[in-house]
Amino acid sequence: MGLCVLLFLFLGLAGPPRCLAQSKLGLQDAIDKALESRTSLKADAERISTARGLKQQAGLIPNPEFQFSNENLRPGQTYTQDVDTLAYVTQPLDILGKRKQRIAAAASGVNRSQAEYEMARLEIIQRVKLAYWAARGAQETRDLLKASVKAFQEIVDYHSSRLSVGAISEQDFLRVRLEAERLQIGANLAAIEATRARVQLLKVMGQTDFSEVMLTEPMDATSGRDGCGHSRGLLQRASGI
Repeated sequence: MGLCVLLFLFLGLAGPPRCLAQSKLGLQDAIDKALESRTSLKADAERISTARGLKQQAGLIPNPEFQFSNENLRPGQTYTQDVDTLAYVTQPLDILGKRKQRIAAAASGVNRSQAEYEMARLEIIQRVKLAYWAARGAQETRDLLKASVKAFQEIVDYHSSRLSVGAISEQDFLRVRLEAERLQIGANLAAIEATRARVQLLKVMGQTDFSEVMLTEPMDATSGRDGCGHSRGLLQRASGI
């Protein structure tokens, strides 16, 4: 009696944290997290700001130069009366069109930096989308086979009851149970594949925590119909045994 109570308390304490640890993840959330975690993408964005600053600097007019000098400065002379003070202001002029060339080169650098940033961003988004849908499909297959195993177990129990009253032969029952075991193996393999695809998705997102997540993006209606048809086919196949 005491052992049963301890087991019940252990299951009651261990069950809820696993449910709480599972978070939901949509496609856009996965893309946003991937973009936020990429330090290389942030560096590309900083290069755009630097290129824009260089373009602004290239378009500015050169600063004038101010020169100050004294002449006839000798010992014994009065500075304000005998010394000549000269001041020069020099303004550089662009008469060969180099300023326009500098602006064009700087603008080209801005465009190149923006293009590199957009290419890197689109590449990340594309990789996340591919990994997400692969993981989403694996999750759907896992859940479908899990439900099929549960439904098929009712068929096994039904045939077991028929066997106990002598309504079917033991050979027919063994065929049903063998089909159930095959379905269970397929469900286990699907669970492993779903875990692998989920970890791959989190890696592509740049995450280091590979905790359980539920992918919530709706699947295509066609694939959903195909999955249900596959499940019904398995059940009908078992029922006809």
